[in-house]
Amino acid sequence: MTKPNELTLRDKQLLELLAAGLPGKDIAGKLGLSVGTTRVYLHNLYVKLGVGGRAAAMVLHQRARATAARGTAEAAAAPHGGLRRMDESAGDIAVRAGLLSSLGAMSCFLGPHARAWEVAVRLKGQAVDDDLVRRHLHSRRLWEALLRADWPVAKQAAEDGAVADLLLASPADYAVACCMLALGGYQVAGAMVRLHESRGGASRMLRQSESNLLRATLERSLSKDGTGQDFLRGQLRSLASNLPFKHLAMVTAFHLCLNRRDNESAADVANALWREAESQRQQLLDLGDDVLAGSVPASQANPPTARAARPRAAVAALSR
Repeated sequence: MTKPNELTLRDKQLLELLAAGLPGKDIAGKLGLSVGTTRVYLHNLYVKLGVGGRAAAMVLHQRARATAARGTAEAAAAPHGGLRRMDESAGDIAVRAGLLSSLGAMSCFLGPHARAWEVAVRLKGQAVDDDLVRRHLHSRRLWEALLRADWPVAKQAAEDGAVADLLLASPADYAVACCMLALGGYQVAGAMVRLHESRGGASRMLRQSESNLLRATLERSLSKDGTGQDFLRGQLRSLASNLPFKHLAMVTAFHLCLNRRDNESAADVANALWREAESQRQQLLDLGDDVLAGSVPASQANPPTARAARPRAAVAALSR
């Protein structure tokens, strides 16, 4: 019989939906699959669990939940939190509690429309209107959903047509949504990943290295072999100077490692992400911006003439 920690992400999604009492048709809709494909997945799940059908699978799932809850309560009551190490790194915390929990406020320095982008907007003297603020908030919410592995956020956006709209409005956010769809195993992922290739001139919105990232994510998420480490090495060479896509490749690699239960590699990637965030924060501190301490950068207090005197190299570096 398969142990709970040997189940795939898809298996766990199916069990949660079964536990919610949803019929097969509704489960298929939630996962973006056909009814026939869902039946195959359910059959394979029952075989893994060594049960004859839905009812027995739900009983096993409830028992596993109860056992996990007891273990959590016992760990919390034990000295030093049970088996938790006292020297946990950011990567260890990410594996245990999730990437967003590990990064915390430092996540604002990573991904599309990060803090560096905000500072660059002000250094250039660009007008900050309501539309720009809305696009920025939408981008950061999508990024945080990726960090916490909330794949249904991207699926809903795809169903609403919002992912297709992002291709022209914000290619980096489009890439984030496509990676989420692929990591979540949704059937629509392939169509969204290939969308830019079918739009003629719109394909120029993504560089070749960025397009390769989307394809590699889709292929790796469907593959049962390898881990996220080889994926990461293959992508970062071409994305080294493209920070939003570089960070996206690293987060994607983290989730791929977790999906294959390669926790050690996942922790390594999460530690590298923390170092990236620290590096970005230090660059902004050098420019007088310390958002985590609530200080106002000098560039925001200076008049436009003083902003224009800022070194162009600094603005260019922040805008990448």
